[in-house]
Amino acid sequence: TVQNISSKENDKWIGIDKVQHFSYSCLVSLGVQYVFVNKVDMEESAAIPVSLGVSFMAGVAKEIQDNKSKNGFFSKKDMVANGLGLLFAWFIISLP
Repeated sequence: TVQNISSKENDKWIGIDKVQHFSYSCLVSLGVQYVFVNKVDMEESAAIPVSLGVSFMAGVAKEIQDNKSKNGFFSKKDMVANGLGLLFAWFIISLP
């Protein structure tokens, strides 16, 4: 018989999915930061927690949505990739 292996068991630390989570979190943060600083005239330092927070909440919402799908689950590994993307965005934003 074929063994039924859930997606959760196949959730690897390294893979295209994690690259996508990292990239999307970083790019959403940078995009929101750009809008608040350059279009809304918000101070750079005040916009950083907003931009990172918006991106973080988008990542959480995606995982909650995945958890509600038939074969989906909330991936802590995806959230780590999201967090690394947020840290990288913060690094880029903080450059002089």
